[in-house]
Amino acid sequence: MIHRPMLSIVFATAMGATALAQPAAAEACRPDAATSGRYQPVVLHFDTGSTAIKAEDQRKLAEMAQIAKASKIQQICIKGFADKQGDAEMNRKLSEARAEAVAAEFGRLGIGRDYLAMTGEGEPGGAFFSNTVGKSESDRRVEVRIAR
Repeated sequence: MIHRPMLSIVFATAMGATALAQPAAAEACRPDAATSGRYQPVVLHFDTGSTAIKAEDQRKLAEMAQIAKASKIQQICIKGFADKQGDAEMNRKLSEARAEAVAAEFGRLGIGRDYLAMTGEGEPGGAFFSNTVGKSESDRRVEVRIAR
């Protein structure tokens, strides 16, 4: 198992991220961080209201864990989202629970929790945002990126 001395977790609120970690962890996971282009983000999709990771996505996470173990990574950035079904607070909690489910899977794969930076973004508004009555699978996702 990979170990680091400090736990780095970032949780987001519907109004913006609240850092609960050392600044370097949050810095490594910024979308515009200089190291962000080395590894392409992996996007995992979820069923409505679910935090269950699909089998094909478990395989993707296993591949990422292998890369992380073989590389000198700085952080694995995990960003959860939910569609617009339900109220905003419920969706924020669901997006955090999805990010937590991915973190737990990384733990099962031998990646120490102190390598993980997580956010729960709630309802989408980014690149995958869907205006289709809030039921888009692309909105029910977790984005995972290795920061180096």
